[in-house]
Amino acid sequence: MALTDLLTRIDAPLRRMDDNLKNVCDDLQASKRAEIVRWLSPVPYIQHHKQTKWDTLAGTGQWLLSDPIFKQWKSDSASSILWLHGIPGSGKSKLVSMMVEDAFARYCHGLESLLPHV
Repeated sequence: MALTDLLTRIDAPLRRMDDNLKNVCDDLQASKRAEIVRWLSPVPYIQHHKQTKWDTLAGTGQWLLSDPIFKQWKSDSASSILWLHGIPGSGKSKLVSMMVEDAFARYCHGLESLLPHV
């Protein structure tokens, strides 16, 4: 009985320690990913994306998000490349920026669905 009581009392602190270690590991992995991205390319992609997003008119590229082929590509579990080609100034960067925003919104929505509802 004493051993069961002891295990019950240390369960919560052990779970908190486990959660804290997971958070440290996640932070470390995020930092390592950012370091790898900076090593791969010095291009300030976040600033480029923000500027492109700011310069994009409302409704731009919605035809792509609703296209059945794009939806299939987006939901497919297999890794594949979406190839956008066109002359300079044809809107490729705008479309990519819009796709990044769509992916980010879906990611955030997925996180919200994991949170407990109060």
